[in-house]
Amino acid sequence: MRLSGDFYNMEPAGTGAALAHLNAEHPIYRAHFPGQPIAPGVCIIQMAVEICGELEGRCFEVLGIRDAKFLAPVIPGSCKALCFEYEPLAWDGDNVRIQAVVSDADSGAKVAKIIILCRASS
Repeated sequence: MRLSGDFYNMEPAGTGAALAHLNAEHPIYRAHFPGQPIAPGVCIIQMAVEICGELEGRCFEVLGIRDAKFLAPVIPGSCKALCFEYEPLAWDGDNVRIQAVVSDADSGAKVAKIIILCRASS
């Protein structure tokens, strides 16, 4: 399920980087967690895949998560945008390893470091 356009809107921010402007009113925050909402880690991973695909002009299908470190919670309203920065992509045929560092766009504080294995799809 794509999150772009509903959970966040993307803005390119130079080579290998983009800002994701978060929708603090998205219904997912009512369930995760009531009274103390945070962005689910799986949503941060999905945003990384979607944004990298958008920047590369491709669609990616997740094959697996190699490493995911969540360093700080993403709280709607407090964190208005995330900055996604990508290391050079490692390609093996149609498969790619995406390495992303995710930061709060305002404070610069790192919120996640992720390595995702994907397949380019049409």
